[in-house]
Amino acid sequence: MAAIRQQFVAGSKAEQAAEIGAALDRIARLHEARFQPVTQRSARPAAVDNQMAILQAQLTQHLNGVSRLKLRQWRKAKQDAAWAAYRQIDEQYQAGRRRNAAEQARLDGWWARLRANDRDAVIDELIAAFADNEAAAAPLDVEGDTASVLVYLPPLSSLPDRQPAVTPAGNLSLRKMTKAQSAVQYKRFIAGFVIATAKEAFAVAPGLQHVAILAVRDGKSGSNGGTSLECIVATRLSRENLRSVNWTDSDSISVLTASAEELRLNQRGAAQSWEPISLDEESEIRLLIESIER
Repeated sequence: MAAIRQQFVAGSKAEQAAEIGAALDRIARLHEARFQPVTQRSARPAAVDNQMAILQAQLTQHLNGVSRLKLRQWRKAKQDAAWAAYRQIDEQYQAGRRRNAAEQARLDGWWARLRANDRDAVIDELIAAFADNEAAAAPLDVEGDTASVLVYLPPLSSLPDRQPAVTPAGNLSLRKMTKAQSAVQYKRFIAGFVIATAKEAFAVAPGLQHVAILAVRDGKSGSNGGTSLECIVATRLSRENLRSVNWTDSDSISVLTASAEELRLNQRGAAQSWEPISLDEESEIRLLIESIER
């Protein structure tokens, strides 16, 4: 019985180790996410899908009451039915072409506005693109070729607090991370989401050249029971800088720190963890966060 129990525990630990390993690997690769660039869209070509049904309906109508024994009348009725079907199909096709032209004009207008960084067009695309993100993101504004985006970070508690290890005896263990190790994982987590959000914004808005990102998380509850927001990262990333990154041989922290045009962090303690940025001298960020909290 003891051997069976030991085998069950070992199996359970191996499964946990595999899950934790997969989670840590996913965190390490968040910044490598790829997004399909948006392209100019085409309206559906004009077509009449029910041509045979139209012909059959016309044949039924024109042949009704015509005897097959009256061969000349029968042939004439079939010809009339064919011409009537042709005219009906052509009318539907021409109407479809007009609808197609109108839709293509709408799509061309959308594409032109998107490339020109029209505020409403870009924000609409960003909202749609960010809708399924694990770290919730929302566009705040578009000014010139720069979009401002808020990234709402999951809490530290959403990350594994242990990692697979091997004991001196060669047994698998799940060792609790040190503060420094946890700090590195959370920094990778934050940087990965920030970079992935910028990459997605550049993919769906081809006119954007810069993305300014505020990465925030829930802070401590206030006396009124509400939760304040803490700004962990404030950065500005450019399309050009991210285009030159070697994604297969880089980690999210080094990519963020090396490629950011602007970067504000509050790195503290021996673990070098990223703590909330003091907003005492960051009036723009403070006012923006206060408006979101309201």
